[in-house]
Amino acid sequence: MLRALLSPEAQVQPLRDGVVTVLPPDRRAAAYDRLAPGYDLLVGSRIYNRLVWGSSPAHYAQLAATALIEGHGPALDVGAGSLVFTAEIYAATARPLILTDLSGAMLGRGARRLASKGRAIQTRRHLLLQADAAALPLRDHTFDTVMSWGFLHLFHDPAPLLAELRRVTAPGGRVHLSVLTLGGGAGDAVLRRLEARGEVYAAAPAYWLGAVRRGGLEVTDRAQEGHLLSLSAALR
Repeated sequence: MLRALLSPEAQVQPLRDGVVTVLPPDRRAAAYDRLAPGYDLLVGSRIYNRLVWGSSPAHYAQLAATALIEGHGPALDVGAGSLVFTAEIYAATARPLILTDLSGAMLGRGARRLASKGRAIQTRRHLLLQADAAALPLRDHTFDTVMSWGFLHLFHDPAPLLAELRRVTAPGGRVHLSVLTLGGGAGDAVLRRLEARGEVYAAAPAYWLGAVRRGGLEVTDRAQEGHLLSLSAALR
């Protein structure tokens, strides 16, 4: 069933256990491949998230759980990474779910996490897919629930990503996002440092809300926990 949600021109090939790719061989390596082990240790830390971002892994997991409970039909996570926060939620859902990321190594770690939760991967309900978020190999207007957790702030210009999220969202569907924002305290210093290294774009909540609206989405719900802005949006 999940393969039917892919674009007709998508050339799907195995990448590693539990992960497939649509990228040509010369594009399959990604910066986050080598960062994956350290990423999990750091961002999966409850202490780190509380001290730096004023939030928690439990909060991130709850955002995903709420998004899946509120919707029906196929769901999509763009920038799913290693599923360090979401594996348990995604393993438990009965909804068809496609998880995409540019890093095959991150998805590989996510595949192992899903398997450790007792849910076989690469079934009709789960597809882990290496793909470019700005050119998703997915049919138009397909997913009732589109999610992207902690991903938007990686883009100085989020317009191409938001356009793709909007394109693949079904009529009446919802887009769920979370993004790190400036808001005072230690988190601002970390964001500015990461921005200087070209790893994130540091901006206030108002900037991201404006970007989402300019992307053709109408924000219907929003919440701020520490530096993490979460929101739900509908198609305009």
